[in-house]
Amino acid sequence: MIRALLYLRLMGLRNRAVSMALRLRQPKYLVGALAGVAYFFFVFGHRYRAGPMSLPPLIGAFVLLLLVLGRLVFAWLSPEENPGLRFSEADICFLFPAPMTRLMLIQYNILSSQFSILLSALFLTLIANRSYFLGGTAAMHAAGWWVILTTINLQFTGAPLTVAQLTQRGVRAPRRRAILLCALGLFVAATAIAMARHERPAPPANFAIPAETAYYAIGFVDVGPMHWVLALLKIVCGPFLAPDGHAFLLAIGPALLVLLAQYVWVVRMETSFEDGSIALAHRTAEFMAARREGRRMFSRAPTRARGEPFRLSGRAPAEAAFLWKNLTSTWSGFNPRTVALSAVAILVVCGWLRHEPFGPGALRFLGWAAAVMAGYTLLLGPQYARQDLRGDLSHADMLKAYPLAGWRIVLGELLAPVAILTALLWLELLVFGLALPFLNLPWMTAAEWAPTLVCLAAVFPFVAAMQLIVPNAAVLLFPGWAQMTPSRTAGIDAMGQRMIFMLGQMLATIVALVPAALAAAILFIATQWLVGTDPALALAAVGVLAILGGELWVGVWWLGERFEKFDLAT
Repeated sequence: MIRALLYLRLMGLRNRAVSMALRLRQPKYLVGALAGVAYFFFVFGHRYRAGPMSLPPLIGAFVLLLLVLGRLVFAWLSPEENPGLRFSEADICFLFPAPMTRLMLIQYNILSSQFSILLSALFLTLIANRSYFLGGTAAMHAAGWWVILTTINLQFTGAPLTVAQLTQRGVRAPRRRAILLCALGLFVAATAIAMARHERPAPPANFAIPAETAYYAIGFVDVGPMHWVLALLKIVCGPFLAPDGHAFLLAIGPALLVLLAQYVWVVRMETSFEDGSIALAHRTAEFMAARREGRRMFSRAPTRARGEPFRLSGRAPAEAAFLWKNLTSTWSGFNPRTVALSAVAILVVCGWLRHEPFGPGALRFLGWAAAVMAGYTLLLGPQYARQDLRGDLSHADMLKAYPLAGWRIVLGELLAPVAILTALLWLELLVFGLALPFLNLPWMTAAEWAPTLVCLAAVFPFVAAMQLIVPNAAVLLFPGWAQMTPSRTAGIDAMGQRMIFMLGQMLATIVALVPAALAAAILFIATQWLVGTDPALALAAVGVLAILGGELWVGVWWLGERFEKFDLAT
């Protein structure tokens, strides 16, 4: 039976590879595939010398760990009364009626996940192998990634089985969530008490080095119940972090024992999960169909009506109606009140850190992290904030019927993503500004901090709007190439397409910023020589805003003309 299941999975992978190869006959996928291959060759095809851990990978690893832990907690807090394992509809139709035990179905589910885990381990090894500060070889890193990803997968497999067994024994969702939340509360309280009583570790010699700051933070929380959690994480991550072959052999044994214990835990949970798996497969199919059609389907059950992002007045211009409509389709928690509460929380946390012994190091880390996240927001934000023409062009017949000029429709469609990106950038700028006194920037005096931050806050909306011009223009100029639905096509060819559009977005933004930067430099130097620094910064910011505003007006007007001439048949 296992050989038949293995054959089924291999044939499924073969058919998927053939379908992806066949679509390369279309130019848009062929060009995207060539761009993706070139990216992997030039970025990951060269060996880099060893170097210290930099801040972006450290931040990425920390965010990834938080996401995995949050996803695991959600798996245990799942509101479903009858959870199940993830099977495709084809698997359910052919395997569930077959003469297979639940143990075979569980093993097939684990076996199916191994193919994607192996590919992910190889891909992550390719990325991590660019820098050799970890030591070890590529084979050791691949084995380490396999251990980590398999451990996570077994946890996600065992959680619904355990929940299903508790449900069959009469422990319903409210009681289960209450028990788990109480356990989490006790764990957090015990850890906090242990941290208060435990002697704090000696701070590193240089908080500016991210690796030393990370080790200090780990030593700070490695007390009480958290010690055992970190010990388990060290065992699981031991093979990946091993510096040489001897350390790898010593670390792989305990890690495999943890994997074996989790496997035994999962396969012994022969509880009824068929009904939950069928319902899960049905919801997944509905969700994928909704994404392909451009519809949003975030919730599984009817929810109560959400509040409007702001009160829309009848005297407001038509552009405000587009902003109101597109903000309504975003995450329900995104509204001015949420942004204000986030700003207050940032002020409180940063104010508390200023009075703690470890505060300067923590603020230094948060400041640079905010700067890195702001860069990612400017670079990747326009690809994800799609509440504009990319989401509404399928309803272009309705938009063109409005008694509005094309540039007004384009302007209204751009307002929502600009508002989203600006709010994120302002929050990140707030963190950076509060941490600025501890960053030790020799090229900026304390008197220049406030004017510089105000100028950046004023420029950010214009830069975000400039970034959004390119993807919206791509939708009108190349509707067959641009992706106009929230669904994400997988494959190296689709990744190459997104890279091409992102490169065009970066080049267009650089070309637009060059005149503004030159004008700002000339105005700043001349005004500083005549008057002083503060008026020079203000005048340079005004010059940048004037030039960017003019360029944006030209871009919006041109997009409006293209929209009015857009052929719906394309």
